[in-house]
Amino acid sequence: MTARTAAALSLLALASAADPIVVDGALFKIEAFRDGARGFNNRKYLWQGIPERFQGWQFTRTYGGRQACIEFIALRSEEIFIATATHRASIIGKDWQATEHTFTYSTGNPTRMTIYTRTCEKGEKVALPQGNWSGAILLAPKLKMGRTYPILGVAPPGTVISRSPDPARQYVGSPSITILPSGDYVASHDWFGPKTTFDTTAVFRSRDRGVTWQRVAELKGQFWSTLFVHNRALYILGNSKRFGAVVIRRSDDGGDTWTTPTGPENGILLPEPIYHCAPVPVV
Repeated sequence: MTARTAAALSLLALASAADPIVVDGALFKIEAFRDGARGFNNRKYLWQGIPERFQGWQFTRTYGGRQACIEFIALRSEEIFIATATHRASIIGKDWQATEHTFTYSTGNPTRMTIYTRTCEKGEKVALPQGNWSGAILLAPKLKMGRTYPILGVAPPGTVISRSPDPARQYVGSPSITILPSGDYVASHDWFGPKTTFDTTAVFRSRDRGVTWQRVAELKGQFWSTLFVHNRALYILGNSKRFGAVVIRRSDDGGDTWTTPTGPENGILLPEPIYHCAPVPVV
């Protein structure tokens, strides 16, 4: 490797390390993390005793007592830091390790916050734990606001499988979920609204009992549909479009690939013109 190549790689590494973490969610703002900074959007409590290492970083400032939704996808394998109230740290999962670093915020009896860390792998989606008054806040040299979720002030329960890219005009409909013989979970939903064609269904699979999900298929000509398993095969039953034919498809690989209904012998159960039920029930 030449000296010029080594220098270029070093500059690239430095630039990559400086990339901000893009944070999606709701009920938080990105602010400077330093002594004297306001700790919560709805209180006048101020941070005190922030360790020197973290002075001048940024953090996700939440509303005390209200559950925020704070999510990000790691751009590379890196060490991530969060903090929460020391005496309410049961919300923190076993993957996170407590550091020696703590700080407080200025209540009448200052509340101590402990900083936790863990290594996140490139591409990993991370949702910060909530559930106590302070919740968990994200700490990083640079943060950037990503998507703001329109959840009317309440973080969604459980794991989010899919979100609309345009909530004002593209809506999630006809949700369905089933469990494969392998133990994998499969879920589906269609898209409806003024920015859709009323004939498309998305399919997702989880290999870890619903903790994480991957989108595995998009079915054109499938609407108002329900998933089910029969004789170890996966099926989806619904309409070909809004007020379209009644169709059924089969998948033998857990939802990755599906049969295509083209006639009465391979999936068109009732031809058009008009059938409607959202979603189509399975008896």
